[in-house]
Amino acid sequence: MQLDFNRPFGPKLPIDKLTTQQQIALLCRILVKRGYSDDIAGHITATAGDGNLYVNPYGLPWDEVKASDIIKIDLDGNVVEGEYGVNPGVELHLAMHRLSDEIAWVLHNHPEYGTVWADAARIPPCYDQSSMYCGKVALVNEYGGSVDDITEAGDVAKELGADAEVAILAHHGVVVMGRSVEVITTRALSLELRCRNAWRAESIGAKTEIKTEIQERFGMAMGYMGFPGQFEALVRRELRADSKVLE
Repeated sequence: MQLDFNRPFGPKLPIDKLTTQQQIALLCRILVKRGYSDDIAGHITATAGDGNLYVNPYGLPWDEVKASDIIKIDLDGNVVEGEYGVNPGVELHLAMHRLSDEIAWVLHNHPEYGTVWADAARIPPCYDQSSMYCGKVALVNEYGGSVDDITEAGDVAKELGADAEVAILAHHGVVVMGRSVEVITTRALSLELRCRNAWRAESIGAKTEIKTEIQERFGMAMGYMGFPGQFEALVRRELRADSKVLE
């Protein structure tokens, strides 16, 4: 049986009318509840369509961010529009966006379970279906410990390459890339789920991963549009909790 894309995925929402700033604010609110909650750390960038980027500002925890807080920066990291300042760690994002036009969204944070595998400098094994949706996971092991240095950020970007999907930064955190907010939502949530489930599964002796070709097939499918209906469902949840996120 095939999913019927002619039918709505739940109550109708004007998802296609959300601004990029609103999408970033919503994504911050969604992810902070799923482990991406390292106080004021972390940044999400998205192309603005005019050669610049939108990014959440430095100093605001992700559960506080509203659409009006999102700032616009140029590809050198200078603030073009907005009240607040930019996180110096955005250098990594700038380096990734320069690699390819396909990298429209970039996320970096130190999520709860993702950081466990970063501390171990290991790629979390894939033991269950939902853990496959994040796509191909890379490990950046030769890492100097900061993403706010332009040379360091450039080196990380080059190591990942233009076809990168998600990455573990050894002893630091994670990076997630995608072509849309739907894709990056699926990848970020799936990556943290994979990190959590792998940690739990290995604690009871799990050893057999899902075959690589199956992982790649699922990851490729989700890399085009994300998990169907997922972003919409999570947006509805956030709007029920606090509709001011769109302001």
